[in-house]
Amino acid sequence: MLLIARVQKVCAVLLKGAIMAVLFFLSGHISLAFFPRRICGFLADLLAKSSNYKSPGRSRWSYVNVSYGSRGPSYHMWLMRDAYIQKLLERGKDMIYVTGVMVDFTLGNGLYLAGFFVICALLGGWLGPRMTKKHFIERVANGA
Repeated sequence: MLLIARVQKVCAVLLKGAIMAVLFFLSGHISLAFFPRRICGFLADLLAKSSNYKSPGRSRWSYVNVSYGSRGPSYHMWLMRDAYIQKLLERGKDMIYVTGVMVDFTLGNGLYLAGFFVICALLGGWLGPRMTKKHFIERVANGA
């Protein structure tokens, strides 16, 4: 939210999504975790730009979109379950850890997780502008 409030330029949110995607990739996640961050960052940037970065509602939904991109590793767990388990075992994780991480991904669990991301991102999108105003805008106005 601070990025949207301060920069107000095309590709700022996209760049943030790209940086997070590279961090996913460098931390050992495969491309299935990399691309959702890029795609969601791009869509979030378009959404914020559609109101010239002035609409709190669109900025909030832009934040929801960019946050949703962090679901990339869960796509890997759903779509390539055996490869994900193998990768965890190769990294030195034991089977107890693997079974604890690997939730039974049903449609219901997927919808629950998606809804949880949206609710938390909306809450963060609601708190973000208030914190930005309190900690950055008011301090700059007061010369602090």
